[in-house]
Amino acid sequence: MAMEKILDTDNFELRSDLVIEAVDDEFLILDLTSNLYFGLNELGRVIWQGLGEGQNFGEIVVQVCENFEVDETIARLDAAEFVADLLARGLVSKKVG
Repeated sequence: MAMEKILDTDNFELRSDLVIEAVDDEFLILDLTSNLYFGLNELGRVIWQGLGEGQNFGEIVVQVCENFEVDETIARLDAAEFVADLLARGLVSKKVG
């Protein structure tokens, strides 16, 4: 299945019923609906926080480049893969309009 194209101007909304906890160096997301939890590494944390702050995808890519000193192409691919996974799991949704 092809991944939906994510544009720089796309904004996303985090599900409001998720429980977020920072434990030591890990960032945990608890989905009370499915009783599943997800642990995020540092890259995931930066992307998640950007989504939560209302940054669009292009702004998140810039944050990834700045935080991890990686090439924009790599940052864009990694961020798009992560956001696509969040979308597929229903943890975030793309804002329309």
